[in-house]
Amino acid sequence: MSYVRNRSGFSLIEIIVVIGIMAILVGIGATSYSGYIQRGRDDRRIIDVEMLREALEKYYSNQVGGFYPLDTSDLIVGGYMQRRPADPVTNQQNAYRYTPLPVGCNNITLYCSDYTLEVDLERKGSQYAISSNEISGTIVP
Repeated sequence: MSYVRNRSGFSLIEIIVVIGIMAILVGIGATSYSGYIQRGRDDRRIIDVEMLREALEKYYSNQVGGFYPLDTSDLIVGGYMQRRPADPVTNQQNAYRYTPLPVGCNNITLYCSDYTLEVDLERKGSQYAISSNEISGTIVP
């Protein structure tokens, strides 16, 4: 008389293989997800810079003789923006660097006729930069 075993479960090897495959898939998914989140924050920073640029151009066009402000806080006081944008990670407003040009302009004896705007991105230490004479900004590695 022979006995037939009824195997209704999984072997230890099968379980280890399935857990290994699942771990690999979770690792790939987590890496991709963090990349999407990082790109989303960088896109938010770029949109904020473009919003600042638009407010600066409105400010410029409303000034007799045409000049840019000495500081971005003038945009809020003048009603061109409700608030200064803040970095999505650090929540700091000084992450967006505004530099009126030429250096030493004071809008009294020397008008600020140009500017640069910059913000650091998370993508491999790059930054997004735009100046008053550009239509769109560039990502600088």
